[in-house]
Amino acid sequence: NRMNQEILTLNEEMKRRTREYEEEIQNLKQRYEERISELKEKTKEAIRKTIEDRETLIESLRKENDELKREIEKLKEKVRLLEVDHL
Repeated sequence: NRMNQEILTLNEEMKRRTREYEEEIQNLKQRYEERISELKEKTKEAIRKTIEDRETLIESLRKENDELKREIEKLKEKVRLLEVDHL
């Protein structure tokens, strides 16, 4: 009878610990999923920011390129006028 009581006590202890471990596993899974979600959001934001920065850079380079083209055209015109004057 005493042995049966000890077995029951051990069985209850084992069930309690099993529940605790299962709860801990659930908590770990939840924290893992939350962290993954946070990392996904941070990654999306970093990608969005990088794309935005690249688009800004491209626009700036286009403007600079257009300005250089205008300068070149002006210089070509000056050269043409100088050639005409020289004749």
